[in-house]
This record gives sequence, C-alpha cells and structure tokens, in this order.
Amino acid sequence: MKKKLSPSLPQIRHFLAIADCGSLRAAAEQLGISQPALSKSLRSLEQTLGSTLVSRDARGSSLTVAGEIFVARARLIENEVLRATHEIQALSGAHAAHLRIGVSAIPSMLIVPQAVAKFTREHPNIGLELVGGMPSVLLPRLVDGSLDFLVGPNPTVSAPDLIDSYLLMQLRVNIIVRKGHPLEHAQSLRDFANAQWVVSSNSSYAQEKIQTLLHERQANGQVPYIRVDSLFAVLSFIKKTDFIGIVPSIEPPAALYGNDVSVLNIKEMDMFEEYRLFYRKNHVHSRYSAHLIEGMQKAATQYALEALKLNSRKQA
Repeated sequence: MKKKLSPSLPQIRHFLAIADCGSLRAAAEQLGISQPALSKSLRSLEQTLGSTLVSRDARGSSLTVAGEIFVARARLIENEVLRATHEIQALSGAHAAHLRIGVSAIPSMLIVPQAVAKFTREHPNIGLELVGGMPSVLLPRLVDGSLDFLVGPNPTVSAPDLIDSYLLMQLRVNIIVRKGHPLEHAQSLRDFANAQWVVSSNSSYAQEKIQTLLHERQANGQVPYIRVDSLFAVLSFIKKTDFIGIVPSIEPPAALYGNDVSVLNIKEMDMFEEYRLFYRKNHVHSRYSAHLIEGMQKAATQYALEALKLNSRKQA
C-alpha cells in the first residue's frame, strides 16, 4: 500500500513566504535559502497536494485558486504549531507563552480591563497582546490562527464557516445627542423625522435599524446618514455637530461617552446589541486562553449585575 504524503512544516513556511513576498526571489532572500532550493520545496509541496499553488511569470508570483485555498489553512497550521510549542516550553520556563486576542471598543472598556487584570495576577509571566478592531476586520486573523479569540459585536457580514461564537453580553441601544441639542428632550421617534444621522460602519444594527425605525421619513423608506469607521468617530460628530446617532446604553453613560452628551431613553427603540466571544470551531484552547475566557465571562456577568442595580436605583 502506497504511503500517503503530507506537507512538511518547512514546505508550509516556504509557501507562506512566497505568498507574502510575491516572488520566489524575494521569498528566498527572506528565508535565507537559495532560489533553486525554494523552487524545489514548492514543487515537492505541489506534488504532495496534487495541485499547482503558485503561478509564475515575468512580473513575479501569484497564488492560483488552489493556492488561495491552501494559504489560509497553511497560516493556521503554522500559528497552531508555534502556539503549541510556546505553551509546552512555558511549562519548563524555556519560553514565555503569549496570547493575542481581538477586542472591540465597548468590551475593551466595560469588561476586558477587569478580566485582564485578574489574568495577569494569576499568570504574571504570560505575554498578552490586545488587538483593537471590529469582528468584520479581525475575523480573518482569527481564521488563520493569529488571534486566540475575539470579543465584539455581531459582524455586519456573516462569520466564516470556521468560526463559532456565543453570547457574552447584551446592551440596549438608544439615541445619543450632544448636551444642548434641540432634540435633547425628545421622547418619540417621530421627533427625529428630519434629523441628520451618523452611524458606525462597523455597527451590526445601526444601518438597517434606522431604516426600519424611521421608514416613514421618505416614500422609498431610505433615511440618509453618513458612515464613519469607529465608535469614537461617531462620538466626535455627536459632540461637535447636530448629528445624532445610536449607541449601546451603558451605566453610567458618562463613564464611556463623557459628560457632554445625552443618551436618550426612547421607549419605541426596542433594540439590543449583542457582544459575543468568537473562536475557531474544533479549536483546543490552551489553559491560559481558557482562563482568560473564563475571566471575560465573569466580568460580563458582573457588569450586567451592576448595571441592573444602577437601573433599579434610577427607577426607585
């Protein structure tokens, strides 16, 4: 029976260098090996997989369809091997383990600091890197294994099939205006029929919900708005202009949004934003990653309890 061959780790690393550098010559220089040796490694990999991965011409190298498919898996393999190596070496003190997680703005202010503080007390020698951004931007890095997990809102597009998630926290969404805005004391959505809106392009709810909530504004149901790339850009517009927006309601609001804005409690806006923990399916979390995830869950639960107490006091 003929033995089945599998790609070797050096072959995978050689292929990734070619994909990143765009040519065999540049990849060979980066790797510190000769171009003929790199070409031989690539040919061997392609023979093992039974498909051409790299197309070469006078302008350089480009990935074939098969190469595009393999590159994501190859990055995941390389990152998983590196992660496993560091975790095992950390047991003997030969190498410090390192976690890299993705976090969006709201969780990074409400629950991540508490979870990270607890984690670093328990594991002072473990490296930790927080990568800011929204799931729509960071999900590819979770797919290729360069992130351990990701905390943020539902992405505006469907998550890749390799990704799963579960609910971490849920926040009500309300309208936000600057202090002194003519609509600061509005109580109904009808009052905002002619307002100018600003929304985050990363928001999973703003763009579609505004259209639904104010569909009577125009005959075609389209509500004009401008889009910006972050929550902080939304806040800048709100504070400096008469634009209005919608944001997650937190307790107390000034802790995140400052004292120069008002978050309006419009009862017609029965809207909530979910914040989830995203991870790769069938991925085995390291014990350090599992501890940090547990800390995130506890911090989210604690925040929900504290917010409930604050709301109860306000209504009393």
